[in-house]
Amino acid sequence: MEDTVPGSGVRIEGSAAAGNQIQGNYIGLQTNGVDGLGNAYSGLYIEGAPNNTIGGDTASAGNVISGNTLSGVSIYSSGATGNLVLGNYVGTQANGTEALGNSWSGVYISDAPNNTIGGTTAGARNILSGNSVYGVSIKGSSATGNLVQGNHIGTGIAGTETLGNHYDGINVRTSASGNQIGGSSPGEGNLIAHNGRDGVRVADGIDNLISRNSISSNSGLGINLGSDGVTPNDPGDGDSGANNLQNFPLLTSVTAAGGTTTIQGTLNSTADTAFTLEFFYSPAADP
Repeated sequence: MEDTVPGSGVRIEGSAAAGNQIQGNYIGLQTNGVDGLGNAYSGLYIEGAPNNTIGGDTASAGNVISGNTLSGVSIYSSGATGNLVLGNYVGTQANGTEALGNSWSGVYISDAPNNTIGGTTAGARNILSGNSVYGVSIKGSSATGNLVQGNHIGTGIAGTETLGNHYDGINVRTSASGNQIGGSSPGEGNLIAHNGRDGVRVADGIDNLISRNSISSNSGLGINLGSDGVTPNDPGDGDSGANNLQNFPLLTSVTAAGGTTTIQGTLNSTADTAFTLEFFYSPAADP
């Protein structure tokens, strides 16, 4: 929405403000889809309101939410649960290939549980790129059960554009726990690239699942637990911290023959515990 009056472009507040659909708008930029005309707060602000849908997975349902003074989409408090953010361009021009960033995060979740950002179909994919801080921020001890799936974070609609967020693609902090970034089913993984710091940073909080994402070409680590770079492995993995500072496997060899790749190595971690290991190819190593 074209709005220079102090405040958010769209504000949804209170438990009775449930089941709203916000679709097909330009919020924070002019109708030419190029020039900013940002709101003085967030483009879209949800506080304590459940089960609202921002965008959608069908043609023309998505919003373009860019150029705002704070975040593109802000979701606050424990009552703001079950909200869906689908098929939006957040931090780009309407073409989805050039940046028009919000001055904070693309999507900012604070103490709000069980919200869904993106989905498994191309129509549900958000473009969360070009923002001045994070693509997605999840913070607060009540921020549990949030899903971030199938999005392009730091790139555009084709997945090849360099439109990084200034800091992390996804940042989890302030005891946010039990959230899921990506997943094991088709389409659940996010494409996270070209961000100015880490692809995914878990500063603190535990049990945050990071699975089957494509993470590359970020300035920092692909996944950073604890905000201080590579955390050295410790015998038995008894330390605590972000995602319990999970030890990483040490690879001893990789061989390819007859169409089969064989990976050998070890993982020293908590005894009598089952672990799932995922292996990925990257054209360049982490910094």
